[in-house]
Formats: sequence, structure tokens, C-alpha cells
Amino acid sequence: MVLKCDNCNQTILPTDTVCWHCGRELNPGQAVAADVPDESKMMPEHDTMISITAVSIFTLITLITILLFVIITTLLASYTPG
Repeated sequence: MVLKCDNCNQTILPTDTVCWHCGRELNPGQAVAADVPDESKMMPEHDTMISITAVSIFTLITLITILLFVIITTLLASYTPG
């Protein structure tokens, strides 16, 4: 259960006496409980495979970028003008 300020609808803690967003004083029963979506219903199983693919592609691109950086800096370090 997530508590929200009834004035600005921002998330608050059960121990808060003042809303950190709008500054309104909170009474013990004043906060409004908000519905929290069930995370198991938010992501179907096939999205997990897409995420793994995306991470793999990102890793490959990162490794290629690092390799190119090393090659270019090595070439620039060995360059002598003239």
C-alpha cells in the first residue's frame, strides 16, 4: 500500500507529518492509500527475452566502442608529426 498526500497526490511515508512536496501538514488519517499495480501482471513473459536481447546488443556495442577507443588512442600515441 502506497500512501499519497490528499492535497498534491505525491507519495508520502506513513511517518511523515508534513508533505515534502507541497508542505501541507498531514494528520494520521489524512493520507489516501493508492493502488499499487501487481508487477507480475505488468510484464508478460516474452518481454524478458526482449530485455535479454537488448542487453546483449548494448553489451556488444559497448565492447566495439571500447575496442575502437583503444585502437585510436594507440594509433594517436604512436603518431609522430613530420
